Amino acid sequence: MKSNWWFGLLVGMIGNLVLLAVVGAANAQGGKPPDKNITVQPLAPTGGGPDAPLGTTFSYQGLLKISGVPYTGNCDMQFKLWNGDPGSGGILIATVGALPAPTSVSAGLFTTYVDFGDQFQGDYRELEPLVRCPSGSGSYQSLGVQTIYPAPYALGLRPGTTITGSASTALTAISTDVQGTGLWGEANNGTNAWGVYGHSSSGIGVIAAGGDNSITPNTALQIHGGKLAVGGSVKPAFIFTVVVVSSNCSNMSSPLFDGDPNAMIFVTPRQTDATLPATNVKVVYGFGIWDLCSPSLAPGMMYNILVINQ
Repeated sequence: MKSNWWFGLLVGMIGNLVLLAVVGAANAQGGKPPDKNITVQPLAPTGGGPDAPLGTTFSYQGLLKISGVPYTGNCDMQFKLWNGDPGSGGILIATVGALPAPTSVSAGLFTTYVDFGDQFQGDYRELEPLVRCPSGSGSYQSLGVQTIYPAPYALGLRPGTTITGSASTALTAISTDVQGTGLWGEANNGTNAWGVYGHSSSGIGVIAAGGDNSITPNTALQIHGGKLAVGGSVKPAFIFTVVVVSSNCSNMSSPLFDGDPNAMIFVTPRQTDATLPATNVKVVYGFGIWDLCSPSLAPGMMYNILVINQ
């Protein structure tokens, strides 16, 4: 039988004190329904306007009873965040007070706010609420520790998530700050650690676009604090070794620029112990092929080639 009931994120019992936090409605197929002696009403969601930054604060709403009676008054509330069950070696990450303080409770219902900072990045977390009522009296009572489960669509933000769909753009990251960064990619050290990786089987893996303004052009791509390396079977930069010389020229056939008379080709000599390359070289296009030419060109000479297509 299908039933519709409200899930509580945290249910803790210390003596006769009960706290039930409401997080949303769900349909359950089978399973155990909640305790019928605990009545939970949905509470309206809270949040800022559409243009307000979200920050790291989240709302916490619930029903507070003492000795089975909904409480009315002011209570102090604290929240502890753990990376695991504290009884099994879990480490305390942070302890924060509810905002604003104290928390106003009316007929058991309350809404408060919690801010642990940037602590939810996809790792396992457990939350422990603590209360004392009325405010300023006695010590805090822990209401137990419960696992924090994500809302279904929030799973799309966990580490390792694959975003797929029929939209033309799988992911859009925009910062409206004057000096903001739209997308930041960072990886640990390692030869195969990439901060940002883009791949396309037949299109463009990564495209960098600056402001298309001829008067005050922006920088489309900046290499900072590192070298530029190329790889793959078809490299935009490669080493060309002269093999056959005909009429002072050597054929440089490459899928990068064959048939493209407007390709931009940059050539620098590559010196080896055995062969000194000719330095008075030029590139010439004809019959769909680019040639490297020089009066002193000879087999075995090597050159660094960089190709930019436009």
